[in-house]
Amino acid sequence: PGVSSPWLYVGMLFGAFCWHTEDLWMYSINHLHEGAPKTWYVVPASATTKFERAARTLLPTLFDESPDLLFQLVAMLSPSELRRHGVPVY
Repeated sequence: PGVSSPWLYVGMLFGAFCWHTEDLWMYSINHLHEGAPKTWYVVPASATTKFERAARTLLPTLFDESPDLLFQLVAMLSPSELRRHGVPVY
C-alpha cells in the first residue's frame, strides 16, 4: 500500500507527521486542501548521512531496538535539535 495505490492522511489541530524516508526512496507530494497553513520541514538528500548520525545520537535506544527506524513513522525530532547537530533543515 502507498506505492501502488495512493494514501490520504487526514490532519487536525496540532497534528504532526514523523521524520521518515519514503518507501523505495521515492518522492512525496503533500497538498493542503483546506485550513490554516502548515509548516513542513525538509532535509536535503545530500544531508542524509548527517541526519542519520544526528538521529542515532538523539534516539540511541530506539535505534538499538529498531535499526530501520527511519523507515517507520515513529521518529520525532526537533528541527532545532537537528540544526544543532549540523543538519540543514529547511
